Amino acid sequence: MNRRDILKQSALFTGAALSAGTIAAVVSGCQTDVATTAVNNTGLSTDLLTLVGEIAERIIPKTDTPGAKNADVAGFINRKLVDTFTQEESTAFKEGLSLFSKIANEKFNTDFADLDGTQMDQVLTSVVSDFKSMEPGGKHIWPALKGMVITGFFTSEVGAKEVLKYDPIPGEWLGCVDYSEVGGAWAI
Repeated sequence: MNRRDILKQSALFTGAALSAGTIAAVVSGCQTDVATTAVNNTGLSTDLLTLVGEIAERIIPKTDTPGAKNADVAGFINRKLVDTFTQEESTAFKEGLSLFSKIANEKFNTDFADLDGTQMDQVLTSVVSDFKSMEPGGKHIWPALKGMVITGFFTSEVGAKEVLKYDPIPGEWLGCVDYSEVGGAWAI
């Protein structure tokens, strides 16, 4: 057997081995894992989805670029609760959201979603102040919610394509480039 035949046979065996694993992964990925869906299959109620959507839009509002509602950040957070949070984490998150309604009712005698933009901003300022006044290590809804809003927005198609610079087939890697040369943060 010559070198060319050996290379052909090696390529065939390698391709077959890789293809079998890939096919098995794709086929098994189509099946629902009962253990995963049993973790938590209760998402946000309609009222909480509206609340999260309004909060997210105040964090990342629509201006000359899309806002959090355009990226369906509330849907992202709901899917995160359903797919990755344990029942205890999901319950704690939902209970943490009640802080927004509590402050809105104390200040304006109505729900957060019924407030105008200025009033919503006042409630958000109160929530952030409440977080900042906490003892270190305490649990608060604000950092988790803000982090999920930002992650949900910038990992969405809208956030990546319309806010970040987007190049589906990037060029060469230049590790040390002045920010002024690049002109913005890039989506991957």
